[in-house]
Amino acid sequence: MKSALNLPLSAKLVLLLFALLCVWDFSQRVWVSADASMRDTTVFDPAAYTLAANEMSPAIAEWLAEREARRQAAAQPENETSKEPAIPLLEGGTNLGNMRVRVRAIYTATDSQTRLALLDIQSIEQRSVEIIEAKEGFTVDSYQLEAIDVNTVAFRSAEGEVLTIPVFDY
Repeated sequence: MKSALNLPLSAKLVLLLFALLCVWDFSQRVWVSADASMRDTTVFDPAAYTLAANEMSPAIAEWLAEREARRQAAAQPENETSKEPAIPLLEGGTNLGNMRVRVRAIYTATDSQTRLALLDIQSIEQRSVEIIEAKEGFTVDSYQLEAIDVNTVAFRSAEGEVLTIPVFDY
């Protein structure tokens, strides 16, 4: 209590004003008179506030119908495009006719030096993917596997064109 008496006059005045403000705030929030909380509802006449039935202007109804027709017409092409398969084409693959081919790995047998290529083959139309171990002479949609090297696989088309596909680097 001694420390409160040693405060400067300005601090004492600020504390007094703060205390008065708290008392006034309390009186406004809590000490509400009884007549202020009672409401007189006998004056209210609900018939005076009756609303008319909701009506819409014919011009607005026509505008809304046109807008809904345009929205449905715009939504139809989205439905047609969503019929495409959800599976994407193989990343890093090469198209061989109607098939997409990606070389995953090349294996060489140590005893016979026979080479195998591990291929991902995907149908472009149905988007189904198969993993195949292929030897030289394997055929993919009229393309014949001609050579399996260390990092590439060569396919020859029916016209004699040679396509070299590198091992896909993940």
